Amino acid sequence: MIIIDSDGGVDDLLCLVMASRLVAKEIVGLTAVFGNVSVDQAAHNIIYSLALVNPPIKPLLGLGAKEASDGFSQLATAIHGPDGLGGARAIRPQNAGAFALISLEEFADKISDRLNQSRQKVDLLGIGPATNIPVLIERLGAERINRIVLMSGAFFDYGNITNWAEFNAYNDPQPLADTLAAGIPVTLVPLDLSRKVLLTSDHIETFAAAALVDGMPIAAALREYSRANERWEGIRGCFPHDAVALLVMLRPDQFYLVDAEVSVDINAASRGRTRISTIGGAHVNARVALGGRLRWVRWMIETEWLRERPSIFAEPVDYPTRPT
Repeated sequence: MIIIDSDGGVDDLLCLVMASRLVAKEIVGLTAVFGNVSVDQAAHNIIYSLALVNPPIKPLLGLGAKEASDGFSQLATAIHGPDGLGGARAIRPQNAGAFALISLEEFADKISDRLNQSRQKVDLLGIGPATNIPVLIERLGAERINRIVLMSGAFFDYGNITNWAEFNAYNDPQPLADTLAAGIPVTLVPLDLSRKVLLTSDHIETFAAAALVDGMPIAAALREYSRANERWEGIRGCFPHDAVALLVMLRPDQFYLVDAEVSVDINAASRGRTRISTIGGAHVNARVALGGRLRWVRWMIETEWLRERPSIFAEPVDYPTRPT
């Protein structure tokens, strides 16, 4: 079972559509959190993302935190657009399914009932600020959570909101620290990894032509995201941060994971700064994804999920073989 916690941005859109194509039957619920946009807008963007693929099983949708645990909130509409999806919502998906929003607490209680009935554990994928995660841990029970994967942090790279902080960690560092201290296996997917994967304009246009999903809105959103990245980061293309995190959760064997002691700064002067110690740390509290089979990662994001029968176990056989 999988729960995805999202703040409704452009890279969230790509991640959610990919997840709905690759593991639709395993997704039992999605929750919205403030971040790229307001929590209400994030919820509507999640619904929009699901409507593009019209999943066979409608997951539960929970409305989570509207601001950080300390009342802070800094949106990213300058990057993701006023609607969080680069204006893509103007293109209405053909299959606009009906989804009902419930409170985060009711959501957790319903998921807890399902876990009791199935005797399964749940995997949490967080692709926004971590504000909802401790609430889910408390209400589901740590023993029912198999692992948590968070797109969060920057260690050997500059941040994307301040020189030292990644956006999700910056928006609410306290619940990130609480999650790291919860005793549940946590994997962090920082900018150090996600910035190694670049979606070019050519690949974005491939999405527009995709017949198996409603690709036009995805391409429209990614085009605007790419323009914003060119303005802010000087690159032509965009980083699919959240899609990389999804693949780390689904296929951790394809990545270079380092056991480490990770801390996060909560004070105002260096808010959201994440620090890593792999030698001499007091205790290991996370695995950090720093590299991996990036050719496979790029192929999965650019090609595989668009196929008629996508598989997370596929290999990029149509890529040229590297000379030995």
